[in-house]
Amino acid sequence: RDRNMCLDWNTRSVNVYVHQCHGGKNQVWRYADNGLIKSEMDMTRCLFWNRWRDTVQVRHCRLGWNAMKWRKGETESLNLKLPLSCSSCCLDWHQSRRDAYVHRCQNGDNQKWHEAWTAKY
Repeated sequence: RDRNMCLDWNTRSVNVYVHQCHGGKNQVWRYADNGLIKSEMDMTRCLFWNRWRDTVQVRHCRLGWNAMKWRKGETESLNLKLPLSCSSCCLDWHQSRRDAYVHRCQNGDNQKWHEAWTAKY
């Protein structure tokens, strides 16, 4: 994984993609014990798998939605997996389009997510 690339919320839309790290709050995410991943930009917004558009977006957090529940994978890096609705699916990114989406787990570098903290927040 290129550590200079971060999961980024395009704040002009609800889309989440991979962009060069710049330290903005739209690239800072908090993993909660309840499986939600909240945006530091707006803690009422969480990562959401939009199956119908085959993309990952940011929506208002709803604990009851399986498409918002993630869990850490078994590897050293963070493979974020969805329960029930796709038990063997992971957060992935199209390297050519940089778009975040969900795909069957295959342990590729494009499915490895590392936690990073910045002193600003």
